[in-house]
Amino acid sequence: MKIKTPGFIVPGLVTGEQITNRKFAVHEKMPDGSWRTRETFEFATPDGKGVFVPMEKTLWSSAGLPIEYENETKLFQEIIEFVKKHEPLRDLNAYENLAAFTFATYRMEEFSITPYLNLLGPRGTGKTRLMELLAAVCYRGWFVTHPSPASVYYVVDRYAPTLLADNYEFWSKESRRELDGLFNAGYRAGTVVPRRPKDENGGNELEVYRVFCPKVISGTREPSDALGSRCIRIRTARASEPVPMFVDSEWAARLRGELLAYRFKHFETPLQKDQELMNQYWRVGEIFYPLLTIAPDETAARKIAEFASGIYNEEVEEEAASFDAEVVKAILNAQTLAIGGKLAVTQIVDQFNNGRDDDEKVNSRRLGWALRRLGFRKARLSDKTATRAIELDKGLLEHLQRTYNASAVSVKSAISDIKGESVPDTPLGTHPQPPKTPETQETTETTVTIKGGVS
Repeated sequence: MKIKTPGFIVPGLVTGEQITNRKFAVHEKMPDGSWRTRETFEFATPDGKGVFVPMEKTLWSSAGLPIEYENETKLFQEIIEFVKKHEPLRDLNAYENLAAFTFATYRMEEFSITPYLNLLGPRGTGKTRLMELLAAVCYRGWFVTHPSPASVYYVVDRYAPTLLADNYEFWSKESRRELDGLFNAGYRAGTVVPRRPKDENGGNELEVYRVFCPKVISGTREPSDALGSRCIRIRTARASEPVPMFVDSEWAARLRGELLAYRFKHFETPLQKDQELMNQYWRVGEIFYPLLTIAPDETAARKIAEFASGIYNEEVEEEAASFDAEVVKAILNAQTLAIGGKLAVTQIVDQFNNGRDDDEKVNSRRLGWALRRLGFRKARLSDKTATRAIELDKGLLEHLQRTYNASAVSVKSAISDIKGESVPDTPLGTHPQPPKTPETQETTETTVTIKGGVS
């Protein structure tokens, strides 16, 4: 039985990838423990009952035979130069992130999480060009615009490509709604999305799709909060100098050959995971973990960490400025008015509304929703009218103060500070520090997830 596939993996023993001229480049472990690379038109399945054969046509640009490279630092820098020549970027540290993302796509089986890239900018700022560049060098770079959801689920499940969704915001609402599960869940290894066949002849059985793969989306507007939290945002801008009209295809082909050799090399010794680095910095730590881990040298790791720190600090500021954060600050300001461990909701409302214009003020009902969302329990004061209140849980309040980086500063004082008026200094809440450059790590763990063509 012939099984058409762009590649295959037998963990710890052999991996193959379809190359040009409808052949496989096979990297396999020999009985003496050494490794060899060869090319072949077919390869026997592990159970011996069939053979893998290349697809008639792949959906991406295949590499030729693996090409030896001098070292990983120089390969990393060449990817940066490839992007710089074709598409200048506003943030210089973004180049290291793009190169590290490219590296990571060739080693996604080694990670439990894969970052997404969000290329964000106005029309005419080179987003599509940048997508083309990434498609030219990333592992199985599948560049798509307005595909059917069924085709996306099928290809991601079968082939685990690097999915590059151009102008995603302009895809139909129905398509984006169907693909929500694929994008929102597909950054974690092992996640699946069940779908009911639309075809009347499809039967009653659910179809289950694997959705884990690297993804890049581009657009003029930021994606939803759920999808955006999984993305590394790269802002694009109009080029100030002329750039090549076409992508250098020969250069891209050579890089793909070198990157395939890079993939084969690391298949021999998968990296050792650093769970502490991933857990330390919330979602930012998750999405940058692969990039920080595989950075080829300290300089690249430092630049990636600086870029991550910028995104981390933006998230902290946005969280601190959110409605819930303002409610926490109002509670902190009003807490001295608590009676018997209970704080009247009207006291919190008064603190929240202090210094705000009429159209910005809130009523007790809206504030009550926020208080319940934050975890405070309802209560009543022991007065004649049994005034609505909350139980002032000091432990919860301290937790929320740390979470939202909140301090007991009145809104009125904050407004005065913005206007440049004198206000007294106030202590800030504590918050974890942004990611630091990781130390060089050994690569010894050998757990690899089977992906890329066959289960």
